[in-house]
Amino acid sequence: MTSFFAKLNFILFFILIHCCCQAQFINYSISTGQTYSIIPFEMHNDFIVVPVSLGGKLPLKFILDTGATNTIIIYKEYTDLIGVNYRKRLYIQGVDRSELISVLLTDNVNLQIKDISAKDQNVLVLENTKIEFDKYSGIQIDGILGMDLFKRFIVKIDYSAKFIYLFEPKNHNYNTSKYSTIEFTEDRDKMYMTDISKIKNDSSIQVKWLIDSGAALTALLHSNESDTILLPQKKVPGNIGRGLGGYILGYLGKIKELNMGPYQFKDVIGNFQQLPDSIYTREEHEMTEGLIGNKLLKQFHIVFDYQQRKMHIKPNKNFDKKTNRNISGISIVASGAFLNQFNIEEIYPDSPAEKAGLKSGDIIKKINGKLTALSNMESIDKKLNQKTGKKIKLIIKRDNTKMKFVFELDEYL
Repeated sequence: MTSFFAKLNFILFFILIHCCCQAQFINYSISTGQTYSIIPFEMHNDFIVVPVSLGGKLPLKFILDTGATNTIIIYKEYTDLIGVNYRKRLYIQGVDRSELISVLLTDNVNLQIKDISAKDQNVLVLENTKIEFDKYSGIQIDGILGMDLFKRFIVKIDYSAKFIYLFEPKNHNYNTSKYSTIEFTEDRDKMYMTDISKIKNDSSIQVKWLIDSGAALTALLHSNESDTILLPQKKVPGNIGRGLGGYILGYLGKIKELNMGPYQFKDVIGNFQQLPDSIYTREEHEMTEGLIGNKLLKQFHIVFDYQQRKMHIKPNKNFDKKTNRNISGISIVASGAFLNQFNIEEIYPDSPAEKAGLKSGDIIKKINGKLTALSNMESIDKKLNQKTGKKIKLIIKRDNTKMKFVFELDEYL
């Protein structure tokens, strides 16, 4: 399980903040004069990665994130290089809501996203980079594209073909006859849908789900520490990620039933974050907060119509109601100059990997006879989560000693 806990990590930093600056609206235009644009993207470990040019000079890679209000640049060196002016320093909450993080606001950044020009943008720049997207995505990530694209255009994400289609709202009459329509609400420039889910057989809850294309997970639920009813009976404790506020403690467990419009998913492996009662804030009418991420979203063709507050979905070739299985218990991160060394960051209790004797800190050199240095995180993840009963053979390096481990994939939640 490639950094299953860890991959939600830094994205949560962005969805939990509400910045005290207001994003400007929104100087985005299609430079070709067409009424639509098609932008190719890459998927890296369930992150949507888009090529972006900064100031017409620097080719960078940004994550497309509907869970982020603002566009964010991770490395201040880039904005220093193109000579932007910083308007003010802001302090925003980290993922655990206990630490304030320093960022700089600039309002004169120009971005180019293929043939989309974004001029004089309000952008947040991390003043001291502590974030390590690279180790969880397997490639260098330079920034975040937030909700501006979705507010400006009608946006279709084709996860199968890996294209984003941007349509001018006034010129586009899109055909959604074969789609199911979900109405969403807008809160602080983000998109939320409300639905009924089940954590246990006998407990249905109403959840306000954030639609978060920047989260490399299926679903996450928040609760306060005293509210144990929102935790599954069988769960695995551990770190569910690392944000700018430090490690985030939580649980991995099954959500008995989760609905995406008319589509129902059962026994979904989800994340559960419990916040201290002193800082937890419940939504109105005691509604539970959560997010739905790319492991679920990528199973659909999705059209986002922000102005109409509608999201249209249709299953694609990736559709699988048994989404997001976890049958190895291994969380890995990438390291090294070329991000092609894969270290075990965590082993989850009662998992096949723990029973086989694998440990945090082990370096995976081979998997089923194939050198991992010639692979990537996504392909390793697939090998570690193929099907129950599949035999996995690992050659690992531990304290300069090579060791062999063999185990069979099996459900342990």
